[in-house]
Amino acid sequence: YPKMTNQGKWLRAQRSLSSLLLLWTCARTSAEINVDERAILQLLYKTTKGAQWKDSTNWLTDTSYCKWYGITCTETDGDYGKLPLPSVTKIELGANNLVGSAPLSLLWRLPNLSVLKLDRNDIVYDDYVETELGVLGEDFDSEKEISTNVRFVDLSYTGIGSSTNPSSYTEYGAFSPIFETGGGAKVFMSQLTDLYLAGTELRGTIPHTIINLMSSMERLAMDANALSGTLPPEIGNLLNLRYLSLPENEFTGRIPGNFGNLNKLRHLILRGNHLDGSIPESITLKENLPMLEQLDLSRQRDITGSMSATHEGIDGGLGGLLPSFSTMDNLVQLDLRYNKLQGPIPADFLQAVDSLIFEYAFLNANELTGTVTMDAIGDLPVDSVFLEDNKITDLEEDLCFEHRGGVVQAYGCSGILCPPGKYGPTIGRQESESSPCEECSSAQYWGTTSCFGGNGPEGIATPTKAPTL
Repeated sequence: YPKMTNQGKWLRAQRSLSSLLLLWTCARTSAEINVDERAILQLLYKTTKGAQWKDSTNWLTDTSYCKWYGITCTETDGDYGKLPLPSVTKIELGANNLVGSAPLSLLWRLPNLSVLKLDRNDIVYDDYVETELGVLGEDFDSEKEISTNVRFVDLSYTGIGSSTNPSSYTEYGAFSPIFETGGGAKVFMSQLTDLYLAGTELRGTIPHTIINLMSSMERLAMDANALSGTLPPEIGNLLNLRYLSLPENEFTGRIPGNFGNLNKLRHLILRGNHLDGSIPESITLKENLPMLEQLDLSRQRDITGSMSATHEGIDGGLGGLLPSFSTMDNLVQLDLRYNKLQGPIPADFLQAVDSLIFEYAFLNANELTGTVTMDAIGDLPVDSVFLEDNKITDLEEDLCFEHRGGVVQAYGCSGILCPPGKYGPTIGRQESESSPCEECSSAQYWGTTSCFGGNGPEGIATPTKAPTL
């Protein structure tokens, strides 16, 4: 081998020193954070009745915790080789019969955790578990904030929003178990892109401060909770958002106009709240939401048009004129049913959509009036537009020509809507030989689904089926 020069020896020494410094720095960081990853996982097992899990392969054995069921590790790479201890990157224990209290804010301290999936388990949050086993040592009470590298969190269909100690809630309200530790330290998730909290028993308003912690958010779902108040306009600042799903809650007020700032948004789902006011023009324009594929603003009022007894006095339902979505060429699913939208269907309503991939436009159970024109819906598939239970007075003749195919070819205008003087139980139109439009003297408009005081035997109203939601 050639003889090493003094300069070569110096470079080699420098590299060795750099490697030692890297190892020392990582070890020092670990000591300062005081994280024992095995101990944290052991605590998760203990507090969620691990012995009863569906699958607990290798848990609490002497084997590496990286081989425990649902755990994925990646050894932390340095510039000059791998550090001696592997680190947890994923915890995937969804639908695994975890029961009890989950030590969330200990899991956030796993330094390389990027994915946490505990969905569909019977777990709640209780801050007492954080101090068990002395996992955090003496530094627990002195912490003011912690940062986590987690990117994906799915706690859907758990009880994580129903803390056993709600008196510990702070400015974060029911979100405290996720964004705050039991010791009061704030949890910063600057890299969080996916947060799924559907069916977690969350209640109250969404604190504005929570939204400000979600700057990297791409997919946010909080379906089927009891969240209330107005929709935070700060959501309009989440410019990376692609999927926003907040249906089946108790939100009131108007849809913030600055939701039109979300120019990467593909899915906007606000179904089943108590929203009112008009639909903001900002969310109907391609220049604002060029990628939007699904818009669901349906069911802001109940089937009868009034709020249920549990929300007595709350006047829900989006109103004003039905807007045009004439420039939205990526739109595939539009659901506006069960609102108070008025006026005729605009002539350029959905003129830019691709009829080959367009799936549906639900406009039923509103207060739409006038004549439905060929310009408005003629280019859409005949079975993709639902207009029943409005105040429509006529259909343009061209809509009923056989060349349109489908139910129109078979039943003419009745394949679109049953005419005045007739009704179609449940669906307001004829879809088969077994579901013809039936006589009903009280049916004033096209597309009536119920007959009151109609033409049944001895003047008794013809019974109808329950409406299809």
